[in-house]
Amino acid sequence: MSHLPTPSTRGDQLMSAAQVTLAMLTNITDSLNVPFLKVAPQILNQIFQVAQNVKTNKQGCLTLASQAIELIQAIVDATKGRNVVNIDAKLERDMADLQSTLEAIRDFMIVMTQRNAMKRTMSYMDDSNKIAQFKAMLNDAVVVFDIRNQISVRMSQQELIAAVNSIHNHLMGPLPGDNTSGDTLNFLCEPPLQPSIFFGRTEYVANMISLILNNSPARLAVLGPGGVGKTSVAAAVINDHQIVNIYSSSRFFMPCDILSTAERLVSALLKLFGISVQKGGPMKSLLTYLNNVPPLLLVLDNLETLWDAEDQRQETQKLLENLASVKSLTYLVTLRGSVRPHGVNWTYPYLEPLEVLPMDAAKQTYLAIAPTTDSSLESLLKSLDCLPLAITLLANVAQMGFSPTELMKRWTTERTKLLNTGGKSRFESVEVSVSLSINSPLMQSHPEALQLLKIISYLPGGVQTWYLSEIANNISRLTQAQVVLNRTGLAYQTSKHVWKALSPIRFFILENYPIQQNEILIIQKFFCNLAEQGKHVQPNDPIMFKRTTVLLEKEQENITHVLTDALHQPEAYSNLHLIWGVIHFSNFLYWTAPSVELLQKTYALLQKSTDKELKAICLQSIGDNARMSNDYQSAGEYLSEAREQFKITNDKLRAAQCLRSMADVSKISDYPISKGRFLEAMNEFQAVDDELGVAMCLRGLADLSRVQNVYLESKQLYAQARKIFQKIGDSVRAAQCLASLGNVAFMMDEYSDAESALTEARQQLDNIGDNVGVAQCLVGLGDIARLQSNYPVAKWNLNEALKHFEKINNRSGIARCLTSLGNIAFMQDNNVQAEQLLTKARHHFETIGDKLGAAQCLMTMGDVLRAVNNYDEAKRAYHEAINQYQEINFPLGLANCLKNLGNIAYTQHDYTTAQTTLNQARMQFQQIGDKLGAAQCLRALGAIAKSTDEYLTARQAYEEARTQFQDIGDRTGAAHCLSSLATISYLLNDKPGARRALQEAVSQFKKMGDFTGAAHCFTGYGDAANILGDQVWAYSQAINLFQEVGSHEADRYRYKVDQLLRGNSQ
Repeated sequence: MSHLPTPSTRGDQLMSAAQVTLAMLTNITDSLNVPFLKVAPQILNQIFQVAQNVKTNKQGCLTLASQAIELIQAIVDATKGRNVVNIDAKLERDMADLQSTLEAIRDFMIVMTQRNAMKRTMSYMDDSNKIAQFKAMLNDAVVVFDIRNQISVRMSQQELIAAVNSIHNHLMGPLPGDNTSGDTLNFLCEPPLQPSIFFGRTEYVANMISLILNNSPARLAVLGPGGVGKTSVAAAVINDHQIVNIYSSSRFFMPCDILSTAERLVSALLKLFGISVQKGGPMKSLLTYLNNVPPLLLVLDNLETLWDAEDQRQETQKLLENLASVKSLTYLVTLRGSVRPHGVNWTYPYLEPLEVLPMDAAKQTYLAIAPTTDSSLESLLKSLDCLPLAITLLANVAQMGFSPTELMKRWTTERTKLLNTGGKSRFESVEVSVSLSINSPLMQSHPEALQLLKIISYLPGGVQTWYLSEIANNISRLTQAQVVLNRTGLAYQTSKHVWKALSPIRFFILENYPIQQNEILIIQKFFCNLAEQGKHVQPNDPIMFKRTTVLLEKEQENITHVLTDALHQPEAYSNLHLIWGVIHFSNFLYWTAPSVELLQKTYALLQKSTDKELKAICLQSIGDNARMSNDYQSAGEYLSEAREQFKITNDKLRAAQCLRSMADVSKISDYPISKGRFLEAMNEFQAVDDELGVAMCLRGLADLSRVQNVYLESKQLYAQARKIFQKIGDSVRAAQCLASLGNVAFMMDEYSDAESALTEARQQLDNIGDNVGVAQCLVGLGDIARLQSNYPVAKWNLNEALKHFEKINNRSGIARCLTSLGNIAFMQDNNVQAEQLLTKARHHFETIGDKLGAAQCLMTMGDVLRAVNNYDEAKRAYHEAINQYQEINFPLGLANCLKNLGNIAYTQHDYTTAQTTLNQARMQFQQIGDKLGAAQCLRALGAIAKSTDEYLTARQAYEEARTQFQDIGDRTGAAHCLSSLATISYLLNDKPGARRALQEAVSQFKKMGDFTGAAHCFTGYGDAANILGDQVWAYSQAINLFQEVGSHEADRYRYKVDQLLRGNSQ
């Protein structure tokens, strides 16, 4: 544009002005008793000299040097003539930080001058970004000195205001020696460069560009909390190639945070555009100019500085309205909060307030700065609420060698102090960024807003809108407080009508603006009342169960926090409202997310109490929640102690309840003891006519029968328990019994009945709101799909169940899901994933003391290792599993491990060991009535006899095994035995018998749709044949069948036939 200086002219002016200013500073600062100001001219002179020698980015370096010189000049002018004997400590630190920034600028420029041409070219963009960062730091230095009112030492309030105005007046005034160009502002107002680390905003930026391109002129407002990246979004828009093509050099950027009035903004714009005040005043001059130039794009960044100041809002609104009247001017403003300035016809559809980053973009941002990651990264980013500024600062801290796990530990103790890279600008410290909003004129004029923000920050889950009137009833202008917090972006209302503050803001408030005790007492009373609603979470009232569960789940985080805080108050042990609130709330937790933490703290307090019954009730609740958390050892101890206490107080019902819970605990590791306790507890319940207790014992006995494979007895006991639960209206436990009946049907291979029962139970439990029960049904449905080889459905069900269990940290459920998923991975030949999943599952089982689950994981891991021919490790896993099965007296697991060890020995041609081990396994299967396992062992013994040329023994074994497979309806097992009998008959020279057995075996496999199995009948026969014609015939038949199913094995046997024929011809 013709009225703007050319780059060369502008550079000359900057150099000339800087030289004059430096000479003045050197003379002035010698007389000041401020150490920083004494050394500043020397550093500035070094910067200026080096900047003149830079080859690339020279204009940017000169502008940066001039900006530094002007900032120091402003500080010197503000302190000149003041009493500066005692420097304020904070001001001294701020000056030290500024000195460090200046030295960093000098050192950076020195490095630039030392690069060769190739390195200068390669570093151009990085250097440009670094220069932009330094400019922002110097811009923010003005804000730091302004906000803290620390330009000089111990000045009066009037002197401080005068000092701040001195800085602004100097920045807004002309360069020394130039009264017309206004270039002193140009270095502050240069459009920022395209952000180099910028993720998760593609759609938002594209929408803004589309609105600008399709609306002439456009008026856009980018809203959002501090640190969310509004300036970066604006920078991305004005640097987009489409915008550059249209506006070229007519793109302007005005940082409003360095201005104190709307009048100064008008003056700054006049100087930015290089125009002087004409007749009619500054505003008219500005509008006249804008109405007579080609289209412009103007960014007013951080407009909240002026808009939130009540004495400036009217003038700022008038300026925005006047700018909106210019048909050639497109402008966008960025400001904190979620409310657009009124009086402007903003371009529709309006831009939504900028939100925090999605997790993927948050990770990309972090890793672009600090490429080291670990399993804690996502949790770390969540704890920051994915606020871009917080992520950027923390990632910069991570560059010092901290892993996400280490940073997570530091975050829990240091909080927002950690979000600082050593500087005092809003780009270098979250605390400075938040302070800008806290100390804004709007917040200062509405103290009730900070009062509400303290309440919102105190509650980690935020405050539901309809609870505000009760929780914050001491705030007189509550609605106004909400409006102010919304406008400043310090708090926001979610789509679920919950008022929240972003994590960095929340922790800054907690640290620097603690809530008052009288406010805490109001909050505690409200949440204790809410916690007591937990007593209504009873399975005999499904409607109340679900309603109360939904109510308390929404406030679970807040209730836990408030109760925990209240338990630390003096005399908390005598606060019965609080104690019963904890106990009743723990009843809700028992059904949703079992936890003993609050109860243990409460029980510790109750040691000062003389109420024995209350102590015992607390112990019982701890024991039951520990049991539901799978901490069986602790549960047993608490419940045993509670039972003894109830015996002393003669509370027979609660004593029986404790015994029944103890039986539940012991069934995980000691079946006989568990059974005895269930029977004893059932007698005690019958003595006090408690049908619920009787039904619970029946269900516990059914569980024991099921894990011991006594399925018919288990089925009968579940049915009896369910009938009682239905009678007394306990629909939750009735549905759980139905689910258990489904699991029994599954174990009995009655898949259709199992699926029907589990689907119905899941629906009932979902309607009631029993998420744990729903997850358990999903596991059962997943296992059914798995055994039917419907792996996609199986994995979906199991992963859904896993989410439920992980949400409540139910280790038993997690382990069961991981085990089933490991089995699926194994069946799909993904052995590496299978081993990983099973290892995790085993860890969970061992953590909760579930020896059966751990042993089953070990056995399956043995199967995985055997599949990849790692026999030594497989045998080690099986032997370890055998030890655990023997310890808990689980013969089925023992028998399966012995069978697998026998199969490994057979594979390794150790026939003696194989025979001995398989006979042991067969005996175990026979003792527990497992006909399938016994038949499989017998078939394997037949294979051993065949391998050792004991054909008659082999035939006898196969015939007996076939009969057993037929008896239990295992058609596949019977067909395999027939195939083996065909080869044995051939080896015994009974060829007619061999052909009959072969044809029958093939026929059976075909009827089952297993053409591959039928083909293998022929390959086995061909392998045993000793006559060329028989071999070629058998392999040819197999080839035909392999071809029908598209198996590559056809090629293998075609080659084999070819080799046989070639060998014969030779």
